[in-house]
Amino acid sequence: MNIRFEKGGLQHQKLIFDWLEKQHMKEFWDNSQEHRDDILNFIHGRQQHYFGGTTKYWVGYFDDQPFCFLLTDELHATQEDLPELYRAHLSKDGHTIALDFGIGETQFLGKGLAAPTLVALTKFYQEKIDSKADTFLLILMKTIPAPATSMRKLHLSGLAPIIRPRALLKDRQVI
Repeated sequence: MNIRFEKGGLQHQKLIFDWLEKQHMKEFWDNSQEHRDDILNFIHGRQQHYFGGTTKYWVGYFDDQPFCFLLTDELHATQEDLPELYRAHLSKDGHTIALDFGIGETQFLGKGLAAPTLVALTKFYQEKIDSKADTFLLILMKTIPAPATSMRKLHLSGLAPIIRPRALLKDRQVI
């Protein structure tokens, strides 16, 4: 299984916004104009303002075919707007990275790619982006069924899934 990642760039812009228009993505992703503007600012290298202005956007590839959209954000104990739920899981010695993830290409849904993709992303992030990243928080919603085997794979990889009811997500300031 070959999964790799590229930083969201001009070559991904149309693809990302096409994915965000798909119904299965609309159900779980922020489709606000502010979030779209943040994605554009990131892609074009401009100052970001949404989610604290520190979000990085990625496109995941499976066997060289783009299939998912991911975002990462480093969380800090000094963030005033950091929810207590996240604060309780911050790394003691390294960096804490929040993750959000969605499979944009419908032909890849239900193929068991979520856990392997997130495991691959954490490895990629530690090797290529931030070697001090030792805690990865994946925000899951109770409305998304997560098979026990997937949850086990995530825990074994070092990911700390946080399950939070969807209703509470509308006010989130960080990933």
